[in-house]
Amino acid sequence: MSNTQKYFLGSSGQRIPGTEQTIQIGNTGGVDARFNPMYEFYEYYWTGQIYDRTDIGISGLISKMQFYQQNTSAIQYTTNDLTIKLGHITSTTFPSSLVAEDFSTISGVTDLTTVFTGSFTRTAGVGWKEITFDNDFDYDNTKDLIVNFQYRNGSYLSSSVSAEWSYDSRTYGSALEYAVSSYPTSTGARSGYVPTTKITIFG
Repeated sequence: MSNTQKYFLGSSGQRIPGTEQTIQIGNTGGVDARFNPMYEFYEYYWTGQIYDRTDIGISGLISKMQFYQQNTSAIQYTTNDLTIKLGHITSTTFPSSLVAEDFSTISGVTDLTTVFTGSFTRTAGVGWKEITFDNDFDYDNTKDLIVNFQYRNGSYLSSSVSAEWSYDSRTYGSALEYAVSSYPTSTGARSGYVPTTKITIFG
């Protein structure tokens, strides 16, 4: 964990101290990888991740997330028409084996908020890939954190040069659905992992 002392303005203009921290969840490396949060080999997809509140440890404004891309063959790629949503959930796992595409309908989900829309360029090569949000998410740390990626562009990469993401084993901590011809509104499957992640939070 790293941290930087900063200030934000209160309602009457006073400076209130806070700390921007970067919290890592999971470990990098290993021989296996998964196609979550971004499944670049398919034209359309949505993915989901749930992070345990005990791994985050503080409340505050989440402004960035990073994911560790671990295969050497991935070329630079720009993902267009990407939407990212964050919310609270009262569970550390996806509660049903059939995961709804509309995360707002998942049991225990509240405050689902769009934090990013647009294009994200992932650089080539192994390492952390950072996404800076358009809007911070106000995370309360009394519940767990749910994250939803939606990709609607229709372009894709060959599997030999698309990203594979490092992951950490977690019971039903992720979900995925994908399609070739149109964005999938059908239910997806849950899996026993979450991507290795860094969360930048100010609190």
